[in-house]
Amino acid sequence: MSGSGRGDEVKMQLMLAVNDPRNGNHTGQVDQVEVDDLDLCLEGEPVSCSYTPGKLEIDGLLFDVVGYGNWAGNWCWDCATLESAHVAKIVNHLRSLGWSCTEAETNLFETYHSNEPITAKMLEDLACSPSP
Repeated sequence: MSGSGRGDEVKMQLMLAVNDPRNGNHTGQVDQVEVDDLDLCLEGEPVSCSYTPGKLEIDGLLFDVVGYGNWAGNWCWDCATLESAHVAKIVNHLRSLGWSCTEAETNLFETYHSNEPITAKMLEDLACSPSP
């Protein structure tokens, strides 16, 4: 997570399972997402996912990105750096598609499974809180 301290939006890393595990080639789809700073893990039916410089497309929705890396951690994953508000929109959209939350901090997990939206502030507060 990063921010400039000048009121800029907090940036978060979104890990995307978009590459074929057999060869590392981009599949054009994502079926798992992790918010790196929060240990928030989501999975579901594959949806479209592509990157062009400065833009990430997920299921037809476009998001501004400030950074993108291929083969992040291993060749199955790419990593996008986005503003926390975009991460919240992606999480809420994937939830609306029936994606499962397989791991998260307790309050975030409970909110994900309620009818309440995940907010950028909620993600930022969790990312800034000290680990137990």
